[in-house]
Amino acid sequence: MTGENKTKNKTDGNLYRCGDLVVDLENFRVRKKDADVDLTPRAFEVLVFLIESGGRVVEKRELFEKIRQGAF
Repeated sequence: MTGENKTKNKTDGNLYRCGDLVVDLENFRVRKKDADVDLTPRAFEVLVFLIESGGRVVEKRELFEKIRQGAF
């Protein structure tokens, strides 16, 4: 998602919207067509990291380093 394609809710900076998909950062929730999408905490972290990467290509090493920061 590039900066132009990524739409952040103007009234609440904790939401990302893309079509009928809503990522709620505050409540750690993903909704599609008014139904919750079950994601593991790690999968949610990956999704948010990729969204916030602004559409640039993320190398596997960078992704692993970012996600593993909180891992043992």
